[in-house]
Amino acid sequence: MTSLTPPASAQGGAEPDIPAENPIPQLTLPGVIRVWAAAAVPMAGLAWVLAPLLASGWDSPLALAQSLIVLLTAGMVWQFVLVKRPSFAAAPIRVPALD
Repeated sequence: MTSLTPPASAQGGAEPDIPAENPIPQLTLPGVIRVWAAAAVPMAGLAWVLAPLLASGWDSPLALAQSLIVLLTAGMVWQFVLVKRPSFAAAPIRVPALD
């Protein structure tokens, strides 16, 4: 049976200062608002403006539901594109012990 040694901070010693080679970038409040708006505003426009306009041209009792499904699916594709963009994607976390 193997035993693990507790980290230095648990043994009462001071944790050494580890310089951040690649710090994880943090968004400011305006940056968070821009990311939120880039995801939420198109979905609101699709659901509240474009879906009723599209449904008014269809002759089906389920026209609004069908247009919402189609347009909100397109909106989720847009959100997927936002997540995959390098400017919005989170930096990968590096674990020095595994490098």
